[in-house]
Formats: sequence, structure tokens, C-alpha cells
Amino acid sequence: MRGFLVVLGIGLVLLALAAWRDRQTRRVAETRLGIPVERLHPRASEPDESQRAALQDFRAAQPRVDARLADDRFASWDSPATAEVTNADLLCCPEGMGGLRELLPSLQRARADHRCLVVVAPAFDEDLLTQLAATTGPARPLALRADPDACHEIARITGATPADRVDLQSGAAGKLHGKARRLVCDATACWLEASTDQPQA
Repeated sequence: MRGFLVVLGIGLVLLALAAWRDRQTRRVAETRLGIPVERLHPRASEPDESQRAALQDFRAAQPRVDARLADDRFASWDSPATAEVTNADLLCCPEGMGGLRELLPSLQRARADHRCLVVVAPAFDEDLLTQLAATTGPARPLALRADPDACHEIARITGATPADRVDLQSGAAGKLHGKARRLVCDATACWLEASTDQPQA
């Protein structure tokens, strides 16, 4: 009986810690990103047959880049996890990036323009991914993992200027965005259509 009570006590402590972390993540996303958090990780929908066909047609028509969805929490479609966004600003960081502070100028600019910010980098800190994935709504950001060559390729397609460490730390990265009319990404690759008003290199 005593062993059961010990296990129960540990379980309750872990549950309380998880609830506290959930509230902390929500508070950080709301105050730092300025985007209301409706629920921490919105459930992805499973596309019907017509939606699956539309996704497949888009993949067939657009260039494929070796960039992957950084985390399934960003997925808008399920089975398999796939993100689809329109009217996106793209921030390409081939040298990698640090924490949320480096992203704030880009997040604020994209939100002011009512656009989704897509951040492309070789790797992401787990806390940063959690903070970005905690937002919902049309301004919800998206994170893609890509090696430096793929980052440069996405920048070329969308008209972005690759942001280096100095750009990110100085706050200049918000002026280096590329633009995409539509983007689809899953665990294998990314397909994107550049905006027609965005000059390409």
C-alpha cells in the first residue's frame, strides 16, 4: 500500500509540473510573440480525397527542395503530417539561429503584414520550437529544417536574402524575407510557389 501511495504521489507531482510548463509556454508565446494562444498544439485535420489530390497536384507542379517539417506540431494536415501555408514570409538562416529574441523582428514584421513567417534553418532549439508551435491563427509561424544548400535554394526561389548570424543578432533579418504564395512541406521535402510580385534571382 505504501509503495502505491509513493507512486501515486510521484505521478501527481509530474502532472503538476507538466501543467505548470504548459502555462509557462502559453505565457511566453502570448507575451513575446504577441499572438494569442488558443490551445497549445492545435490538432491537424485529415484531408479528404479532393484535398489530397490538390496537395498532390501542387507537389507535381512546383519545385521540390530538401527541407523538412521541423516538428509534427506545425502540421495542418495529418496522415502523414503535412504543413500547408499561403502568403508566407520566408526567413532563411543557413548559418543556424539562436533563440526567440533573434526572431522577434521577423515575427513582428510578418504579423504586421498578416503573413505567416516560415523560418528555414539547419537546426532549432527545442524550447524555440515549442514556443513557435504554441501559437495558432493566420499568423502562426512554421519551422523547416534544411541544410545550408537547401536554405540558399529556398532563398533563391522566393527572393529572400540569406540571413547570417550578424543579421539575426542585429535585428536586420526582418528586412531579408522572401515571399511565397503557397508552401507545402512534410517529413521528406518542401514544395513552394513564389509570389508573382517577388523578383527571383
